[in-house]
Amino acid sequence: MKLSSLQNDNDIIKTPYSERRGYKIYLVDGGSVRNLSSSAEEFGGVAIHPQFPDLIPEDEVWIEKDSHKNEIPLLVDTALYQLEQIAAGKNKDEVYDAAINREKRERGILDIIEHGKKVNAKLPRSIYVEPYCVLKDGSHVWLVNGEEVRNHTKTDFIEGGHGYVYDFIPKGEIWLEDGISEEELPYILYHETTERTLMKNSGMSYDKAHEISADKEYKARQKDEM
Repeated sequence: MKLSSLQNDNDIIKTPYSERRGYKIYLVDGGSVRNLSSSAEEFGGVAIHPQFPDLIPEDEVWIEKDSHKNEIPLLVDTALYQLEQIAAGKNKDEVYDAAINREKRERGILDIIEHGKKVNAKLPRSIYVEPYCVLKDGSHVWLVNGEEVRNHTKTDFIEGGHGYVYDFIPKGEIWLEDGISEEELPYILYHETTERTLMKNSGMSYDKAHEISADKEYKARQKDEM
């Protein structure tokens, strides 16, 4: 049976994928979510109700529709593990960390790599898909294989990143995930360049720079500036 796409009142495009353990799994158009607000801009990969309580129903799991096919079962398992642990009364932040470490083991990553710490493994050149552009300061923007990045380094890497956040990305590069639609890539790049500039030139913390960049990205999406 061919699955039909659904569109709710918030213009979020969802396609039923499966049902497991009482939860409805949907493949969701990430762009339609990220266009809603600066907080919804955080959506990517997989998400559950405790992470987006005003957006995702309690009995649903949302998976980015453009996720690599090999990764979807992993993402579903990670989401269900979190939901079951939270339902058992555990703290959602601690559960998230445990779920990511669990997924790392599933992917065969032996080292638990924390945010901002160096990666011990040498990354394969196959991570690079193709050049996207060169910025005015000479920095190179690359489309990268998101699945390869998650398999070798940061399991919850989504959309993009730069070397002032992740030590495994050279300082002179910005990475954009190859699964992002062509229409969304300029917005993700705007976010990453803004964040990178604030951290590089102003010494701003990641959390503050990310907050500012997410807000600017959302406003740009609303104005369709790119």
